[in-house]
Amino acid sequence: MLPAQKSWIALYDKYADGKLKREFFLNEKKQYDADMEKLEEELAALWQAQEEEGTEQQGSEGKADQAMAFLKEEGLTEDMKESFDGYRKVSE
Repeated sequence: MLPAQKSWIALYDKYADGKLKREFFLNEKKQYDADMEKLEEELAALWQAQEEEGTEQQGSEGKADQAMAFLKEEGLTEDMKESFDGYRKVSE
């Protein structure tokens, strides 16, 4: 359970026990809901960025695999091989 959820439960328990005024509780609930919505949006953005990064990395790996296949089959020109070798040294 997240700390925010624990705090929310404690706040609700105090309200249910009559220790908090309704107006105070509703204001806190409104703030909690807004905070949780913001956190969910940030989490969704992080997941999206991670997914895009993974997709980009997979694309790069696929291109490298294709280039290596061409190298092994000598399907690249000498200029292409040199260029690829230079790129590979820089990225290592």
